Amino acid sequence: MNSRCPSSSWLRPAFSRARRSSAPRRARGEEESLREALAGVGVVLPSLCVDPVTAASDEPFALVDLGRCNVRTAEHLTDVLRSLPVGEALRARVRQLNREGRCMS
Repeated sequence: MNSRCPSSSWLRPAFSRARRSSAPRRARGEEESLREALAGVGVVLPSLCVDPVTAASDEPFALVDLGRCNVRTAEHLTDVLRSLPVGEALRARVRQLNREGRCMS
């Protein structure tokens, strides 16, 4: 964890019992999933974190801050992304996830 993205635990008191949801926990889980997936291809984004403001808000999806990285990491990430096969199957899967509301910008 870094100082730019504090733990969301300080946000919990802001939620009333009626409004409290699993959104911050779900966002934290997605952050860890992304961190593990990136690590699996040798990419480490040290500033990766869930944005605490959107995690505490009523927005249905918190933002994940990818943060900053050095040029060497950016080059490695670019190489990994360029090595992925981008075909119609991938485009169809992305469209499906967007329709399901799982990929929101």
